[in-house]
Amino acid sequence: MKNSQFLDLLDHLEQESAPKDKKVFVQGAASQNSFNSKEVKHILKTFPFAKDQLEALETMSSQISDVGNAFQFMDVFTFIKDKREAALLLGHPNEIEPALNQLKFTELSEGVDMPIAIKEAAFMTLLDELHSQVFQREQMYIVEVAAFRNTFTTEHVKQILDFFKFSKEKLRVLRMLRYRITDMENAFMIISTFSRHLDKKKASQLLN
Repeated sequence: MKNSQFLDLLDHLEQESAPKDKKVFVQGAASQNSFNSKEVKHILKTFPFAKDQLEALETMSSQISDVGNAFQFMDVFTFIKDKREAALLLGHPNEIEPALNQLKFTELSEGVDMPIAIKEAAFMTLLDELHSQVFQREQMYIVEVAAFRNTFTTEHVKQILDFFKFSKEKLRVLRMLRYRITDMENAFMIISTFSRHLDKKKASQLLN
């Protein structure tokens, strides 16, 4: 969507007070345009309640040009249940780890190369989103959303793990991300993010 058109759309949405009228504008725009994740975030913020935000997101879901960056607008939703519903609207699985395991298996069995790692600009945005979250469970969910449609280098994974204080959470994150590491030959360096011998051993086992 052209920037001028998007600004006009936002202006209309901000002027309308009734959510049902806002949704009419979104439906009209989505029928002829695509949106990036940043634009989706701005649109969703014009709706006061999660129910209306989710309905607007459903309208736009097939028109999001960079759905791999959907983690950028997950913080619009306050509650985990709404974040999960939003992710489901975008085609994300209920259980992320089995889905990533199956994805990796499919790539290997069909001889398909893993996509290149997330672009640095998008990764920096991901780090900003993680930094803005107050609770670890919110950070965890941001990682889940990002992991489903992106791949990461070893260095990326180390930086993500640094956001989690406790080994239990670090290992849970690693259990997800291990399937989406593009440079597994360097994955041994991830072990250094753990301090206790037992945790280092568990991390090593996950990466082997």
